[in-house]
Amino acid sequence: MMLRLLADENLDGNIVRGLLRRVQGVDVVRVQDVGLSGADDPAGLPSDAILLG
Repeated sequence: MMLRLLADENLDGNIVRGLLRRVQGVDVVRVQDVGLSGADDPAGLPSDAILLG
């Protein structure tokens, strides 16, 4: 099972890059990439994703 994470726009990009480099089976999507910048956190959170902020 793949771990799905939604990275808040304020999360340091170095953390996202480090996760992608070091952790297998993780899918990280940034809110900026899916048009959710500025939205309230729960609004853009898929039901099977964990919000990183």
